[in-house]
Amino acid sequence: MQRFQPVARYVDLLTRLDILISLMKKSENELKKHLKFINIFFVEKKGKQKVYLNKSDITSGIRSSIVNKNVSKVSAKKSVREEMVKRQKTLALNSSIIMDGRDIGTVVFKNADLKIYLTASSYVRALRRKKDLQRINENVKINDLVKQINDRDTYDSSRKISPLIKSHDAIVADTSNLSIYQVLNKICMFLPDELMGKN
Repeated sequence: MQRFQPVARYVDLLTRLDILISLMKKSENELKKHLKFINIFFVEKKGKQKVYLNKSDITSGIRSSIVNKNVSKVSAKKSVREEMVKRQKTLALNSSIIMDGRDIGTVVFKNADLKIYLTASSYVRALRRKKDLQRINENVKINDLVKQINDRDTYDSSRKISPLIKSHDAIVADTSNLSIYQVLNKICMFLPDELMGKN
């Protein structure tokens, strides 16, 4: 089976860095200058992927509440969006890749071999988010998380630049009642035979 680069979890990384939050009031030109100094790379350690911003390990930080609350506003910035799309496309230049994101199938990779629109109820997504936060010792009420998720969906769906919409050729997969392993198996059902090692 062809090996994919394991970057799916972090393809929206540029929009999830708290360093960018402090730059929100900057002009687009100023923001572009700052983006040039942001170097993001991935390192595999003991079977786990670590994410680095320049020389700092930010694997846990990018999942924090403060970052998540600001991700939509940051990602709506034209300069951030353009830089992010450019870097995402670079990741896929020399190899097959699995990516997730709110505009991956409609803007970044319009001609992707396979597009899957993963969805789930807001409550289930909030439960999953709560578990993520607990891993980094944060505790947020479920009701607050549901509101944050709904607010972000509304914001992202109505933004002018790269809005959250389902690609017309994407397969919809509702994961509300599925475990992570069941979701993986469901996705594998849609993969072309050559990617599954079948003739």
